[in-house]
Amino acid sequence: MTASILGHLDRLAEEHPDKLLSVYLDVNGDPVESYTYASFLHRTQVIAGHLLKQGRFAAGDRLLLAYPPGLEMICAFFGCVRAGLIPVPVSYTHLDVYKRQTERYAAASSSLPWA
Repeated sequence: MTASILGHLDRLAEEHPDKLLSVYLDVNGDPVESYTYASFLHRTQVIAGHLLKQGRFAAGDRLLLAYPPGLEMICAFFGCVRAGLIPVPVSYTHLDVYKRQTERYAAASSSLPWA
């Protein structure tokens, strides 16, 4: 693999598989989830494999990522990159607000006389 962040992560996973890469903490500072280099590499490979297996995406396609706070968003981001896709992360909160507004507009427009 060429010199890239994926290549660097692959090398680190090979050299330090059990070393802690990242920890997600709750508001009290307690660990909620964590990844070692090896477990992160495995998770991103699984995500990339799933995306490629679906056959619905071509290299360079954009993929919207809307996740609640946590490490899974980072895994999905790198899984997309590994699959040759362009990850587009959006705020999960903003997506929920958008969905509610859209539902409200749809409900309001259905009651109009020309609807």
